[in-house]
Amino acid sequence: MHHLFLADAGVPMICVQWPFMFCALLPVIVIEALIVRRRLHLSNRRSFIAATKANLFSTLAGVPLAWILMLIAQFTMTWPLVSIVEKRHWLTGSPLTCVYAIANVAWTGPSPFFVGVAATALLIPTFFISVYLEQRSYRKSWPDVDSAVVNRSVWVANLASYCFLLAVLYIWVRWQFHFTYPKMGRI
Repeated sequence: MHHLFLADAGVPMICVQWPFMFCALLPVIVIEALIVRRRLHLSNRRSFIAATKANLFSTLAGVPLAWILMLIAQFTMTWPLVSIVEKRHWLTGSPLTCVYAIANVAWTGPSPFFVGVAATALLIPTFFISVYLEQRSYRKSWPDVDSAVVNRSVWVANLASYCFLLAVLYIWVRWQFHFTYPKMGRI
């Protein structure tokens, strides 16, 4: 009987996002190192060492920080909205179901589809925090390179790596949607 209550429990997205980001770490490092190497005309060794340091740092510190910020935003900004929406039963069969999932990206419902949508939405704050942290890390690794050029290169490298992450999550969300809502057709 107790397992029925757990089935409706929310999912703290840090438990999903952090493992996902660690699993994606190696391809992200490769993508970013190759882009930064090419843009800054660095050796493979220098670019891969710096990319590894920067991405380990942004994964260890940036992912939890993004989640904490979104959790604070969720409880301070969306809690009153969610109470009204649930009280008036606006979520039942409504397009607000997706809005509800996006507004609650830090701690979402247990549906695999909602988890995928929340993980995708969490990429936005994680991207900006990662860029900031990685720019600092790269500038420390390469004090001899113009910091404005490093900053632009890190921005471009993160755009590429986050496009990769977005593509992976998109495939996962489509897969989950297909099995969670099979009668709704294709999206």
